[in-house]
Amino acid sequence: MKQLFFSVLLFLSYTDTFAKAALVPLEEKVNSCELVARIKVLEIKKISNSKFKSQARILILDKIKGEATGKEVILEFNNGLGCPNVHYKLNEDCIIFAKKMKNGNYFTFNTYFGKVKVEINEQEESLVQGRLFHHKENITYSKSKEIILSKIK
Repeated sequence: MKQLFFSVLLFLSYTDTFAKAALVPLEEKVNSCELVARIKVLEIKKISNSKFKSQARILILDKIKGEATGKEVILEFNNGLGCPNVHYKLNEDCIIFAKKMKNGNYFTFNTYFGKVKVEINEQEESLVQGRLFHHKENITYSKSKEIILSKIK
């Protein structure tokens, strides 16, 4: 019985980490987050004093909402689950939707739906595009800070 109690307690303590596995609409996602930005991952390390297993030091390349362009912040990730989860790689360029934690760091909102890998449109350097994980939708982000969601044909 004690083991069951601690298992349930552990599960409940992690619910905000992975409770939102379903795709949250873009407008709601932007409104729910303190940080929306195109970022580059500068450093990754394992951590043990958090509900997350890893953290990344990230550089904000383009601010959409929140911290200033050029600022470095810490993003905690990897909740230890197979799915839903989100991971980052060194030098990765992506758009993130993140919420601020009590310790001042951020975590990716909506797990893997809160991260969009960036692909630069070669014909128009001001355009950044990414595909939403597991969905047939593109996010287009222009230098005018406009985010457009469109269906992939």
